[in-house]
Amino acid sequence: PVHYVAKWKGITFMTSRQGLGVTGGTPYGFDVGNSERGNVLKGLDLGVEGMKVGGQRLVIVPPELAYGKKGVQEIPPNATIELVASVTLLGCGVGDGWDLG
Repeated sequence: PVHYVAKWKGITFMTSRQGLGVTGGTPYGFDVGNSERGNVLKGLDLGVEGMKVGGQRLVIVPPELAYGKKGVQEIPPNATIELVASVTLLGCGVGDGWDLG
């Protein structure tokens, strides 16, 4: 599972930390390498590969790995998304249900 803050043009449009301050929120869990199922952006899927527990990254997600030509809600077509320095891996591996490849 990961915590993340997704921004477009410096404005947060999605976060796992919502409503509970910097240390709260519900982490988002997904199976790495399975973004084709549609439950996670391909850019986030690729961005967390190889992370260690407790690691953080800034992931710049180009349109073709985010919302593409369609956009979504307030995110226009062909937008580059930032998963800003708070993609934090909370656990992975055998026994916790998460496999990060």
